[in-house]
Amino acid sequence: MNFSGDLQPVNRLVHSKYSALRKCCGCIHLRAGGAVSCVVWAGLSFYFAILAFMNESPFYSYIDNTALMVFGAINLIFALVALSGLGVMFINRAWYIRNLSHAIWSSVFIVLVDIIINLILFIINRQVYNSDCVQDAATRMGRSVQAAFPNGTSVNLNFTTTSDFYNCDEMWQDELKFSILSVIVIFVLYVMYQLDFCFLRFT
Repeated sequence: MNFSGDLQPVNRLVHSKYSALRKCCGCIHLRAGGAVSCVVWAGLSFYFAILAFMNESPFYSYIDNTALMVFGAINLIFALVALSGLGVMFINRAWYIRNLSHAIWSSVFIVLVDIIINLILFIINRQVYNSDCVQDAATRMGRSVQAAFPNGTSVNLNFTTTSDFYNCDEMWQDELKFSILSVIVIFVLYVMYQLDFCFLRFT
């Protein structure tokens, strides 16, 4: 049998032959589930990135600025990857879905690793957290007291104390519990949504 011309790669549509693989979370079509996953990833990642670039953290009151900027940059990249996934879901071609799956797997892995590293840094830097918390609380307290004397009277009060006067250590423990719970929830959601792309890729 003779073939004329160059062989061209065929972009086939992705259709699952197994009904069990056509459901995302057991309730909606796998392709629609992939789009929902991209929307969730993009929304969360943009939210995390915006907060990070505003020097705010969704999990911690006090965290190293460098770690915060890295967290924001990684989430911004992941948000852009997730948005591109919406276009791939619309095109619905095997080659694009396969490459999107690789990109999302890499992005999810990097995001989760960065979140875990930030959690470890938060645990290690407990004393730094308490110091920053006490200093910030003392400054706020001083301003509040000074505001009670609007006639220009100077009030110098030393609120800094070695005891947990401002409940900073207790707040650190609460934030640690919240961050651990958040890491678990994010890990479960991200990995669960990523499995949709695995099924979609090989169906």
